[in-house]
Amino acid sequence: MNRFQFVDDHRDTFEVKRLCQVIGLNRVGCHKWRAGAGTRAACTVDKITKDDPR
Repeated sequence: MNRFQFVDDHRDTFEVKRLCQVIGLNRVGCHKWRAGAGTRAACTVDKITKDDPR
């Protein structure tokens, strides 16, 4: 699990600001990572379909 995913998974329990301070991340980076989630998911689906031999 990467650090950005950890922050996203625990954002309902703890403040993003506090999580970023403890882990050593920049809050802006966390928000940018979260904003790009749709693009990452689409790339993963494309890769899976491309690699599928069926």
